[in-house]
Amino acid sequence: MYFKVFDNDAVNGNKSAKSKVFNYRQKTEDEVEEELLQEQRNTINDLENSIQKQKKQQDQLETIQQDLQNKKSINWNDKKKVESFIKRQEQYKKMMQRQTDKLQENLDEKKEENENLQEKKKT
Repeated sequence: MYFKVFDNDAVNGNKSAKSKVFNYRQKTEDEVEEELLQEQRNTINDLENSIQKQKKQQDQLETIQQDLQNKKSINWNDKKKVESFIKRQEQYKKMMQRQTDKLQENLDEKKEENENLQEKKKT
């Protein structure tokens, strides 16, 4: 397909311009399925990375707890460390939720696609 446009210059004659030729090809069912599977793999890898980061966060929490237990009084820097740790935990929690939602949405899309395929086979 291509686009062709004309001007309305009646005095000097109408002129036209043509775009380059574009090709359109609809994805096959196998390509769509492979794309969905790849998206699922990527999401699972992201979740695994998040879990590893969560383990590192747990180690940091233990370190902070030990430091605070060894001190007699808590100063301003210690409070900031704890606050920044809590903020990071909240960010990780939100990130994990988004990734889980994305994976669920992808699985739902796959399920919906299979149901549509089953309906087409019945008719």
